[in-house]
Amino acid sequence: MNKTLEGGAAMSRIYTEIKENHSEIIQAYEEEINLKGKGKSLEFVKKRMDEGHVQKISLDEANESNFLDELKIFNKDVYSFFKETKIELIFKQNENERKHTVTYNPGVDFDYVATEYCVCDGTMIFIQMAINKILNRLFTGQTYNNETDYDDNNYWGYNVKYTVGDFVINHEYSEKDFATEEQPWLQSRYTVFLPIQFSFEKTR
Repeated sequence: MNKTLEGGAAMSRIYTEIKENHSEIIQAYEEEINLKGKGKSLEFVKKRMDEGHVQKISLDEANESNFLDELKIFNKDVYSFFKETKIELIFKQNENERKHTVTYNPGVDFDYVATEYCVCDGTMIFIQMAINKILNRLFTGQTYNNETDYDDNNYWGYNVKYTVGDFVINHEYSEKDFATEEQPWLQSRYTVFLPIQFSFEKTR
């Protein structure tokens, strides 16, 4: 799916088309890649922690959650956009142009992990907020693999490709670690991880 966006338009302008064709083929493809990628996202998060790239926390309450299922629950617009597991976007500003490709495939070899966390009272809405923060960074190109020579000061100088796995959602509970004197009800911390494979083409 191709869209042209003028001047870094808001995400809501992206989600304007839904393709329903070939639904049976799409479902079969999704089932195939899910089978190949089952468990891989959580294992990659653990690996990045062991290597020191991600802050090490207890993952005893971590669950790998299907990327498309989470979108269906928390952001139906994005879910409808991923029915073909791939999105192609073109951002434009004056003479500048940047191409974005985002593909869902949990079976690939990932490069890094995008992470968001929130301390809260356990209300599930905060998971949605963390997921949407990651999606916003993904769709606006504000996330990248810092182990490459990609220059984040040269936004319009690249075309980028992201391949994402499944969300890994972790819950920690403590009556003392997260609460403050002013907010004693803050006893939960949710951390949301999204493994990403990142590549880019320098255009200038």
